[in-house]
Amino acid sequence: MTEIVPCREWEEWEKLIGKRMLVDRRGVHWLRSPVEVILLEVSPSGKYLKFIFPNGVSSWSIRGEYLFVEVLP
Repeated sequence: MTEIVPCREWEEWEKLIGKRMLVDRRGVHWLRSPVEVILLEVSPSGKYLKFIFPNGVSSWSIRGEYLFVEVLP
């Protein structure tokens, strides 16, 4: 199983814009397994991340809500 690695600094997330990756959700409502997303944008403050999910929905999430798992080829 792939180790889940938290991205703490917004600069780390900014380097991943446009890339396919696996993320897992933090907190009480964990996703059943890591989900593939594409990071579309990081807010100027670095507090919010905008992902597009497999169902085509894009939404803003608070940084820290998701844990980065791995970048996909």
